[in-house]
Amino acid sequence: MLLHGFPTWSLDWEGVAQHLAGHARVIAPDFLGFGYSDKPRRTYAIAAQADIVEAILAARHLSTVAVAANDYGVTVVQELLRRRAAGSSRITFSSLTLLNAGILYAQYRPTRVQRLLSTPIIGPLVARLIGRTAMQRSLAEVAGRPRSPAAFDRVWPGIAREDGPLLLPRLLRFNTERAQYHAVWEQALAEASETIPLALVWGLQDPVSGPLMLQAAHVRYPRAVVTELPAVGHYPPVEVPDVVAQALLANARRGWSQP
Repeated sequence: MLLHGFPTWSLDWEGVAQHLAGHARVIAPDFLGFGYSDKPRRTYAIAAQADIVEAILAARHLSTVAVAANDYGVTVVQELLRRRAAGSSRITFSSLTLLNAGILYAQYRPTRVQRLLSTPIIGPLVARLIGRTAMQRSLAEVAGRPRSPAAFDRVWPGIAREDGPLLLPRLLRFNTERAQYHAVWEQALAEASETIPLALVWGLQDPVSGPLMLQAAHVRYPRAVVTELPAVGHYPPVEVPDVVAQALLANARRGWSQP
Protein backbone atom coordinates (compact mmCIF):
# COMPACT_ATOMS: atom_id res chain seq x y z
CA MET A 1 0.00 0.00 0.00
CA LEU A 2 1.44 3.35 -1.09
CA LEU A 3 0.35 6.47 0.84
CA HIS A 4 1.04 9.90 -0.62
CA GLY A 5 2.01 13.26 0.84
CA PHE A 6 0.73 16.81 1.08
CA PRO A 7 -0.54 18.52 -1.08
CA THR A 8 -0.32 16.01 -3.90
CA TRP A 9 -2.02 12.67 -4.52
CA SER A 10 -1.48 9.04 -5.51
CA LEU A 11 0.02 9.98 -8.89
CA ASP A 12 3.26 10.56 -6.95
CA TRP A 13 3.60 6.78 -6.75
CA GLU A 14 3.03 6.02 -10.43
CA GLY A 15 6.69 5.40 -11.28
CA VAL A 16 7.22 3.26 -8.18
CA ALA A 17 4.11 1.20 -8.94
CA GLN A 18 5.38 0.54 -12.45
CA HIS A 19 8.63 -0.83 -11.04
CA LEU A 20 6.69 -3.02 -8.59
CA ALA A 21 4.58 -4.58 -11.35
CA GLY A 22 4.98 -8.34 -11.30
CA HIS A 23 6.31 -8.32 -7.74
CA ALA A 24 3.32 -7.24 -5.69
CA ARG A 25 -0.29 -6.12 -5.79
CA VAL A 26 -0.33 -2.34 -5.34
CA ILE A 27 -3.01 -0.16 -3.74
CA ALA A 28 -2.45 3.61 -3.88
CA PRO A 29 -5.47 5.63 -2.72
CA ASP A 30 -6.05 9.37 -2.63
CA PHE A 31 -6.73 10.56 0.90
CA LEU A 32 -9.99 12.42 1.46
CA GLY A 33 -9.53 16.01 0.29
CA PHE A 34 -6.71 15.10 -2.08
CA GLY A 35 -6.49 14.22 -5.76
CA TYR A 36 -9.60 12.58 -7.15
CA SER A 37 -11.20 11.74 -3.82
CA ASP A 38 -14.08 13.88 -2.58
CA LYS A 39 -13.16 17.32 -1.21
CA PRO A 40 -15.83 18.29 1.30
CA ARG A 41 -15.53 21.57 3.19
CA ARG A 42 -14.96 20.01 6.58
CA THR A 43 -12.35 19.61 9.29
CA TYR A 44 -9.76 17.06 8.21
CA ALA A 45 -8.29 14.80 10.86
CA ILE A 46 -5.57 12.18 10.65
CA ALA A 47 -7.85 9.77 12.53
CA ALA A 48 -10.43 10.01 9.74
CA GLN A 49 -7.79 9.30 7.10
CA ALA A 50 -6.66 6.27 9.11
CA ASP A 51 -10.28 5.09 9.22
CA ILE A 52 -10.35 5.27 5.42
CA VAL A 53 -7.16 3.22 5.08
CA GLU A 54 -8.65 0.56 7.33
CA ALA A 55 -11.89 0.60 5.33
CA ILE A 56 -10.04 0.26 2.00
CA LEU A 57 -8.18 -2.80 3.25
CA ALA A 58 -11.27 -4.30 4.85
CA ALA A 59 -13.22 -3.91 1.60
CA ARG A 60 -10.52 -5.95 -0.11
CA HIS A 61 -10.43 -8.55 2.69
CA LEU A 62 -6.81 -7.68 3.45
CA SER A 63 -5.46 -7.65 6.98
CA THR A 64 -1.72 -7.83 6.31
CA VAL A 65 0.03 -5.23 4.18
CA ALA A 66 3.48 -3.87 3.36
CA VAL A 67 3.22 -0.08 3.55
CA ALA A 68 5.27 2.70 2.02
CA ALA A 69 4.40 6.28 2.94
CA ASN A 70 5.68 9.77 2.22
CA ASP A 71 5.03 13.00 4.17
CA TYR A 72 1.32 13.21 5.17
CA GLY A 73 0.94 9.47 4.63
CA VAL A 74 3.56 8.76 7.29
CA THR A 75 1.51 10.58 9.91
CA VAL A 76 -1.48 8.42 8.98
CA VAL A 77 0.73 5.35 9.41
CA GLN A 78 1.79 6.55 12.86
CA GLU A 79 -1.86 6.85 13.89
CA LEU A 80 -2.51 3.31 12.62
CA LEU A 81 0.47 2.10 14.64
CA ARG A 82 -0.93 3.82 17.73
CA ARG A 83 -4.17 1.92 17.21
CA ARG A 84 -2.25 -1.32 16.71
CA ALA A 85 -0.44 -0.79 20.03
CA ALA A 86 -3.79 -0.08 21.71
CA GLY A 87 -5.33 -3.20 20.22
CA SER A 88 -7.96 -1.26 18.28
CA SER A 89 -6.78 -2.01 14.73
CA ARG A 90 -6.85 -5.28 12.84
CA ILE A 91 -4.16 -4.25 10.36
CA THR A 92 -0.88 -6.14 10.48
CA PHE A 93 2.08 -4.39 8.88
CA SER A 94 4.49 -6.85 7.32
CA SER A 95 6.94 -3.99 6.68
CA LEU A 96 7.13 -0.19 6.82
CA THR A 97 9.05 1.94 4.34
CA LEU A 98 8.92 5.61 5.28
CA LEU A 99 10.07 8.51 3.13
CA ASN A 100 10.66 12.15 4.04
CA ALA A 101 8.17 13.19 6.71
CA GLY A 102 7.97 14.88 10.10
CA ILE A 103 8.28 11.65 12.06
CA LEU A 104 10.02 13.51 14.89
CA TYR A 105 8.21 16.75 15.62
CA ALA A 106 11.21 18.57 17.11
CA GLN A 107 13.08 18.34 13.81
CA TYR A 108 10.22 19.35 11.51
CA ARG A 109 10.66 22.63 9.61
CA PRO A 110 7.49 23.66 7.74
CA THR A 111 7.88 26.06 4.84
CA ARG A 112 6.91 29.72 5.13
CA VAL A 113 3.85 29.11 2.97
CA GLN A 114 2.76 26.21 5.17
CA ARG A 115 3.09 28.39 8.27
CA LEU A 116 0.98 31.09 6.67
CA LEU A 117 -1.65 28.61 5.50
CA SER A 118 -1.85 27.20 9.04
CA THR A 119 -2.47 30.63 10.59
CA PRO A 120 -6.10 31.38 11.55
CA ILE A 121 -7.78 34.03 9.38
CA ILE A 122 -4.63 34.56 7.30
CA GLY A 123 -4.55 30.95 6.05
CA PRO A 124 -7.79 31.05 4.02
CA LEU A 125 -6.72 34.38 2.49
CA VAL A 126 -3.36 32.96 1.43
CA ALA A 127 -5.08 29.87 0.03
CA ARG A 128 -7.01 32.07 -2.40
CA LEU A 129 -3.69 33.18 -3.86
CA ILE A 130 -2.42 29.64 -4.48
CA GLY A 131 -2.75 29.09 -8.20
CA ARG A 132 -0.92 26.92 -10.67
CA THR A 133 2.31 28.98 -10.74
CA ALA A 134 2.50 29.37 -6.97
CA MET A 135 1.95 25.65 -6.42
CA GLN A 136 4.58 24.70 -8.99
CA ARG A 137 7.06 27.01 -7.29
CA SER A 138 6.18 25.69 -3.83
CA LEU A 139 6.74 22.06 -4.83
CA ALA A 140 10.01 22.95 -6.58
CA GLU A 141 11.35 24.66 -3.44
CA VAL A 142 11.35 21.41 -1.46
CA ALA A 143 12.57 19.15 -4.27
CA GLY A 144 16.11 18.14 -5.10
CA ARG A 145 14.94 17.30 -8.59
CA PRO A 146 11.89 19.47 -9.34
CA ARG A 147 9.07 18.08 -11.46
CA SER A 148 9.36 18.84 -15.13
CA PRO A 149 6.66 21.11 -16.62
CA ALA A 150 5.07 18.00 -18.16
CA ALA A 151 5.07 16.17 -14.82
CA PHE A 152 3.51 19.17 -13.07
CA ASP A 153 0.89 19.37 -15.81
CA ARG A 154 -0.22 15.89 -14.75
CA VAL A 155 -0.25 16.42 -10.98
CA TRP A 156 -1.90 19.86 -10.96
CA PRO A 157 -5.42 18.76 -12.03
CA GLY A 158 -5.68 16.49 -8.99
CA ILE A 159 -4.58 19.30 -6.68
CA ALA A 160 -6.82 21.91 -8.31
CA ARG A 161 -9.93 19.73 -8.67
CA GLU A 162 -13.02 21.07 -6.85
CA ASP A 163 -11.17 24.24 -5.77
CA GLY A 164 -8.63 22.06 -3.99
CA PRO A 165 -6.23 24.89 -3.07
CA LEU A 166 -8.93 26.45 -0.89
CA LEU A 167 -8.76 23.31 1.27
CA LEU A 168 -5.05 23.66 2.03
CA PRO A 169 -5.52 25.32 5.45
CA ARG A 170 -7.93 22.54 6.45
CA LEU A 171 -5.62 19.80 5.21
CA LEU A 172 -2.67 21.35 7.03
CA ARG A 173 -4.49 20.74 10.29
CA PHE A 174 -2.27 17.67 10.50
CA ASN A 175 0.56 19.96 11.67
CA THR A 176 -1.60 21.05 14.60
CA GLU A 177 -2.32 17.41 15.34
CA ARG A 178 1.39 16.62 15.23
CA ALA A 179 1.99 19.26 17.88
CA GLN A 180 -0.67 17.63 20.05
CA TYR A 181 -0.04 13.93 19.45
CA HIS A 182 3.57 13.66 18.31
CA ALA A 183 4.80 12.00 21.50
CA VAL A 184 2.36 9.09 21.29
CA TRP A 185 2.83 8.75 17.52
CA GLU A 186 6.62 8.71 17.85
CA GLN A 187 6.42 6.13 20.61
CA ALA A 188 4.09 3.94 18.54
CA LEU A 189 6.60 3.93 15.69
CA ALA A 190 9.48 3.20 18.06
CA GLU A 191 7.65 0.20 19.50
CA ALA A 192 6.63 -1.06 16.07
CA SER A 193 10.20 -0.81 14.78
CA GLU A 194 11.24 -3.43 17.33
CA THR A 195 9.28 -6.14 15.49
CA ILE A 196 8.36 -4.78 12.02
CA PRO A 197 11.03 -4.32 9.33
CA LEU A 198 11.45 -0.55 9.04
CA ALA A 199 13.24 1.26 6.22
CA LEU A 200 13.88 4.99 5.99
CA VAL A 201 14.40 6.16 2.41
CA TRP A 202 15.39 9.80 2.70
CA GLY A 203 16.06 12.73 0.39
CA LEU A 204 18.81 14.85 1.94
CA GLN A 205 18.02 18.00 -0.09
CA ASP A 206 14.70 18.38 1.73
CA PRO A 207 14.49 21.68 3.70
CA VAL A 208 11.39 20.47 5.57
CA SER A 209 12.36 17.00 6.80
CA GLY A 210 15.88 16.47 5.54
CA PRO A 211 19.22 15.34 7.02
CA LEU A 212 18.58 16.58 10.56
CA MET A 213 15.33 14.64 10.65
CA LEU A 214 17.07 11.52 9.37
CA GLN A 215 19.88 11.79 11.90
CA ALA A 216 17.42 12.07 14.77
CA ALA A 217 15.28 9.26 13.36
CA HIS A 218 18.27 6.96 13.08
CA VAL A 219 18.90 7.48 16.80
CA ARG A 220 15.24 6.99 17.78
CA TYR A 221 14.73 4.01 15.46
CA PRO A 222 18.14 2.27 15.41
CA ARG A 223 16.85 -0.94 13.79
CA ALA A 224 15.78 0.93 10.64
CA VAL A 225 17.56 0.24 7.37
CA VAL A 226 18.54 3.66 5.99
CA THR A 227 18.87 4.64 2.34
CA GLU A 228 20.28 8.13 1.91
CA LEU A 229 19.46 10.01 -1.30
CA PRO A 230 21.94 12.94 -1.48
CA ALA A 231 20.49 14.78 -4.49
CA VAL A 232 16.82 14.15 -3.67
CA GLY A 233 14.34 16.35 -1.84
CA HIS A 234 10.97 15.93 -0.15
CA TYR A 235 9.28 13.64 -2.71
CA PRO A 236 11.57 10.65 -3.40
CA PRO A 237 8.79 8.61 -5.11
CA VAL A 238 8.60 11.32 -7.76
CA GLU A 239 12.29 12.18 -7.98
CA VAL A 240 13.84 8.69 -8.02
CA PRO A 241 11.03 6.12 -8.38
CA ASP A 242 13.38 3.33 -9.42
CA VAL A 243 15.56 3.69 -6.31
CA VAL A 244 12.52 3.95 -4.06
CA ALA A 245 10.96 0.85 -5.61
CA GLN A 246 14.14 -1.16 -5.04
CA ALA A 247 14.38 -0.11 -1.40
CA LEU A 248 10.67 -0.68 -0.83
CA LEU A 249 10.75 -4.14 -2.38
CA ALA A 250 13.86 -5.13 -0.43
CA ASN A 251 12.20 -4.12 2.83
CA ALA A 252 8.91 -5.78 1.90
CA ARG A 253 10.76 -9.03 1.24
CA ARG A 254 12.27 -8.81 4.73
CA GLY A 255 8.75 -8.79 6.08
CA TRP A 256 7.45 -11.50 3.77
CA SER A 257 10.29 -13.80 4.83
CA GLN A 258 9.41 -13.58 8.51
CA PRO A 259 7.45 -16.51 9.94
